[in-house]
Amino acid sequence: MIHLARLKREGIQVEIILVDNQSTDDTAQFAKKIWTELMQPFPMVIVSEQKQGLSYARFSGVQNANFDLIVFCDDDNWLDEDYLLEAKSIMNSQSTVAALGGYGAAAAEVEMPEWFEAYKGGYAISDDSFESGILSEGIYLTGAGLVFRKALFIKAFENLPSLLTDRAGSQLTSGGDTEICLRFKLMGYQLCYDTRLKFKHFIPKERLTIAYRDRLFAGFEDHKEVIEYYQKLIGLIKLGSVAKFIIILSVIVKLPFTSFKLIKRWELKRDLISIYILTGIDFLQLPNNWKVIKKLYEYK
Repeated sequence: MIHLARLKREGIQVEIILVDNQSTDDTAQFAKKIWTELMQPFPMVIVSEQKQGLSYARFSGVQNANFDLIVFCDDDNWLDEDYLLEAKSIMNSQSTVAALGGYGAAAAEVEMPEWFEAYKGGYAISDDSFESGILSEGIYLTGAGLVFRKALFIKAFENLPSLLTDRAGSQLTSGGDTEICLRFKLMGYQLCYDTRLKFKHFIPKERLTIAYRDRLFAGFEDHKEVIEYYQKLIGLIKLGSVAKFIIILSVIVKLPFTSFKLIKRWELKRDLISIYILTGIDFLQLPNNWKVIKKLYEYK
C-alpha cells in the first residue's frame, strides 16, 4: 500500500476498491489501519464478495468503481509513481484500445533460480525485447497492472461470468487474464502494451520453487482448450461467406481420412468446433457456456 500512496495523480480523481473475498486474516481491517497511517491520500472503498475466486472479486470491484478507467493491482504489484498519469494519457489517446498493459520487473527476497528466465512470463514478468504498441493476434496482456475501460469490462461479462475463474483459495487455476483480453477482442477492440507503464511484481520465495512453478503452469494448461475456442471465434465469426465456405469444404474433405486415423483426433475435434462456429451445427455436444459466448459475440 505504500506504493499506492506514492502514486502521482495531478489532475485526476483516484480511489482504491479493495475487495474482501472471504479473507480469514482481517485483510479489510488491516488495510484500513495501514491506509490511515499513510494519511489516506485518496479514498478507499471496501467491498465484500462472497463467491470465492479472483475473477468474481475482480468483477465485483469493477462494478463498484466510480471512474471510467480501472487498474488491476494485486497486493504484490508495486506500481511506479507515474503509472496512473501515463495510463490515463495513453488510454485517452487510443479510443480503439480496451486494455493496456505495462512493463513488469521481478522483485524477490531471494536470488532468482536458474530456471526463472525461461518461465518468467507466467509470473507476469516482461521480456525486454518486447516493444510498445498494439498487440498482434495471439498475444495477450497479464492482469498485473492491467488498465481497462470499466464500461467495456461490464459489457463483456454482465451476461456471462468468466469461464475461467482464476485462482480460488489454494487452487492455482488460471486463464482469467487472457479471457478478459479475448472478450475485448471479440468486441472488436485492441490491446496495447507500453513500456512507459512500469511496475514491479514481488515474488515470495515460496513461489520460486519448482513445485509451485509446475502447479502454476499446469493451471495454464488446464484452460488451454477454452482459450483455443475463443481464438477460433475471433478468427472465424467475421469471415466473409467465401472464406467460410472454403473452410467448411476443407473439413468435409478431411473427414473420411479420420476413419483411417491419418488425422489426429484432436484435429478432428478442432475442425468440428470450426463447423459449429461457422454453421451452428454441434457434432460434439459442446458446453453450453461455449455456445453462449458464440451467441453473445457473433453479431458484434
